Amino acid sequence: SLGQSFYDYTEKQAVPISIPTYKHVEQNGEKFVVYNVYMAGRQLCSKRYREFAILHHNLKREFANFTFPRLPGKWPFSLSEQQLDARRRGLEEYLEKVCSIRVIGESDVMQEFLSESDENFNGVSDVELRVALPDITTVTVRVKKNSTTDQVYQAVASKVGMDSTTA
Repeated sequence: SLGQSFYDYTEKQAVPISIPTYKHVEQNGEKFVVYNVYMAGRQLCSKRYREFAILHHNLKREFANFTFPRLPGKWPFSLSEQQLDARRRGLEEYLEKVCSIRVIGESDVMQEFLSESDENFNGVSDVELRVALPDITTVTVRVKKNSTTDQVYQAVASKVGMDSTTA
């Protein structure tokens, strides 16, 4: 963009952003790790390493004359827990540094990254389902948003006091 040389990178802000944890996820037969991003102690989103790499690329394109910190390296093989924790710390440092520059932290690219993507890996949000039973009564169960039919079935069975063998 034309105005990129006019960005003011000197204006700093304190941003309480952190990545305290990561978790192993299996989705559609694929196993991967997501890093849980928090702002002031509230979870914002969970992102895969490759999403951080895309963010880095997009920020470099938007703020071409800014010298960005490096992302932790990409590995072609699976990482040990120790390496995953080191990567978690590296990603956290990256976000802290980049978000502390107001113009970058408040940019659309960064704000979009920090909002939960459609690929909601953490599945933390619960939903309440009302299930109609054969005897015309209904039962309400609280399950994770990404629960399988079987998990919902188990929740209903336990709620109405049936053990899964009777059910």
